Amino acid sequence: SFNRIYQTGCPVCHLPIEGPRIRIGKAMVSYHPGCFKCAGPCGEPLVSPQNGSIRDFLDFEGRPYCPADFEPLK
Repeated sequence: SFNRIYQTGCPVCHLPIEGPRIRIGKAMVSYHPGCFKCAGPCGEPLVSPQNGSIRDFLDFEGRPYCPADFEPLK
C-alpha cells in the first residue's frame, strides 16, 4: 500500500519519526528506538537501554521478533 511504501510514521505508535530510527525489512519499515520491540508474545525491547545497541532479532513480514518468538513462525 502507499503508506507501507511511503511510511510516514512509526508502525507501533503511529507518530512521525524525526531523528533516530531503526529500519528493517525490504520495505525499510522505520521504528522509533523506544518502539522497537519484539512483535511476538514477549514484547521485549530490542534496543539495549544501557548503550542503545540493537539486540538480535529476525524480520518476519516487516516486523521484528526475538529469536525465541521467531522459532514457531518458521
